[in-house]
Amino acid sequence: MTKTVIFINGPPRSGKDTAAKFITKAMSNCSEYKLSQPLKHGLREMFQLTPKAMKTFEEYKEEPGAILGDLSWRQAQIWLSEEVMKPMFGQNIFGKIGARHIHRDMIAPRIVISDCGFIDEVRAIRDYREHPSCYALILYREGCNYDNDSRDYVDFASLGIPVFAINNDHDLEMYEVQVKRALKTWNLIP
Repeated sequence: MTKTVIFINGPPRSGKDTAAKFITKAMSNCSEYKLSQPLKHGLREMFQLTPKAMKTFEEYKEEPGAILGDLSWRQAQIWLSEEVMKPMFGQNIFGKIGARHIHRDMIAPRIVISDCGFIDEVRAIRDYREHPSCYALILYREGCNYDNDSRDYVDFASLGIPVFAINNDHDLEMYEVQVKRALKTWNLIP
């Protein structure tokens, strides 16, 4: 079965997780996957973090913590990604891991990836042996940028992936309308 993958790309606090919730609510048989999942699981095991600690780190991901050597949760993930995993296994490692997981372990035919920010990862998922149908939602929001993040805006058009851009500078109701408009443009919902 061919999967449909919707990539969501935008800087921290631009509304990626909220857009993912709107999409999974609007589309039947849709699940979310995060490319950062292996990083979070790796750090959880490395530092023997409890579920409570994991929840706290997610809520306060910008705050440095003594448990992580005074790195924030986001900084620790960036360190593991950029200093350990990518130099050892290649720039596309999280795309390869994600593609394998999406096709092998996820039952839903529609997948939303709410944290993409590297073209090599997107290419690895697009080019996986079962070639999913891919779409991209790019988010912009005033005051949000990639200054403290290793990710960036992805040039989806260079990969032949249809793109829908949203300026998330309105209330939640209008934001949801914009996200649904993208899904309708791609003929994913009526």
